[in-house]
This record gives sequence, C-alpha cells and structure tokens, in this order.
Amino acid sequence: MKLCFPITDNRGLDSQTFSHFGVAPKLLVVDTQTRDVEEVLVHPPEESGSLDKVLSTLNRVKPDALAITGIGQGALDRVRQQGFIVYRAEKTIAATLARLDQQQLEQWPDTTVCTGLDDATLEELSRATGLEITIDKSC
Repeated sequence: MKLCFPITDNRGLDSQTFSHFGVAPKLLVVDTQTRDVEEVLVHPPEESGSLDKVLSTLNRVKPDALAITGIGQGALDRVRQQGFIVYRAEKTIAATLARLDQQQLEQWPDTTVCTGLDDATLEELSRATGLEITIDKSC
C-alpha cells in the first residue's frame, strides 16, 4: 500500500506527521511493504499552503490512503469525496507503520475533527447539525 503522510521535514521513517493537513508543505509517500519513501513537494516554502494544493498533489501522486494527525471536517469531507481512505496517524511515520503492522491502525472517524474551536462553539455546531461532534484533544 502507498500510504501518504503530511510532513514539514523529511527524516524518512523518523519524520513527524505534520498536524495541519490542509497546509502541509510536503508529503511523504511510503510503500508499506518495502518501506521505500518518496518526498513530494506540495508548495515551495515561500508560498502559503492550501487544501486545494494538497488535493492537487494527492491526485497526481495517487496514494492508496492517507495517515494524518489533524484535519478539519471540511477538509476531511473533501479528501473522502476524492476517494481517499484516511487513517489516524501516530506522531511519527515509524510509529504509524508499527500500528499498521500490528493491524491496529484506525480509520479517521466521521465526526471527530481537530480544530481550534472552543467547547461551547462545538456544542452549538453539534446542535445545529444534529451530529454528535467530538474533538480529539490530542491534536
């Protein structure tokens, strides 16, 4: 499987997963069988990131799945609409691959987002949408 991680600094399998998927400057694509890695530039350092740039890069690279630590609901919806499976990553790529090897890598839940919104705003959003939205406090 080609598993794709958002990163800022390529340290191979020791790379940390970047916590803000939508503005990731780079992606690291890992072949989970061979552990070969490929760094893919999303945007040059002097340019600002955007979800559109990340999605365009993903559609060019065509990974089988993504492993992330932080994503908003809108970005999650758009990624899934593009047909990508989204997994919850660990802090490092190596730790995520270890969970995959142990068959413990979890898909990202539909209504769990990582965001800067406060609890009161999230409760209001839950009431307005009729969804039980939970926040992953570890993001």
